[in-house]
Amino acid sequence: MQENEQVNINTNRSELLSLSFRDLFYKYVRFLPLFLLSVAFALFIAYIYLRYATPIYNAGGTMLIKSDQKNGAGNDKFEDVFVNSRNSNIQSEIEVLKSKPLMERVVKKLNLQFNYYVIGKIKTINIYKQGPFLVEPVEISDSSRSFSWKIKFLNDHQFRVNDDKTIISFGQYFKNSNGLFRITRNPYGGISREYNVTYQPAYASAGAYAGGLQINPKTPGTGILLISEECLFCHPGISDQSNLKRIPPRYMRPNAS
Repeated sequence: MQENEQVNINTNRSELLSLSFRDLFYKYVRFLPLFLLSVAFALFIAYIYLRYATPIYNAGGTMLIKSDQKNGAGNDKFEDVFVNSRNSNIQSEIEVLKSKPLMERVVKKLNLQFNYYVIGKIKTINIYKQGPFLVEPVEISDSSRSFSWKIKFLNDHQFRVNDDKTIISFGQYFKNSNGLFRITRNPYGGISREYNVTYQPAYASAGAYAGGLQINPKTPGTGILLISEECLFCHPGISDQSNLKRIPPRYMRPNAS
């Protein structure tokens, strides 16, 4: 029995090796439509995934923590950076850089309390400041409380906020329960029909961005730090190096990137 099976296997192998390219082509060409359909379906799934997946943005740079101790020699920079770094508590500086008060200053400087979302048919996208308008707060009733608006555009110049039937134009001041505001035109792109605008207190936004901040020594025993920021639910503009450059100059080298 085993000998017969071995003979059949050898026979089938010999027949397969004896087939020419033309024979193989006509043998499997009938499966070509199924193959093309499978490839098209895989490409379609890949496009859908790339179109609607939430991207992760990352920005990084280097930072030099200088020692407060001044050496008498004029050419002791190498020693100051690489040898006498024990004079500065690097770990303490890292904790200060990752602290919420420092990140709050970044949030306020970049006005990250306001987030802008364009409402699509399937997905709502954070457009940071690259949308067609910007909110300018004149007076906020309670800056420690979050709020959100739904803005519906009637045309390229006029819109409504939430369910209020009052028609507002760009540059016009308007008042609601959240305070006094003005919405100005931003030159980026065209205007869609619906947007969401959310406001968070600076300390809440700072906590979210501080969570994505990573700071580590480039080489143990030195004052050079690698700093990076990772942002998941945001536009690349939020996670670019502008955030890193907003860290107070006390910590940054002039050529930090």
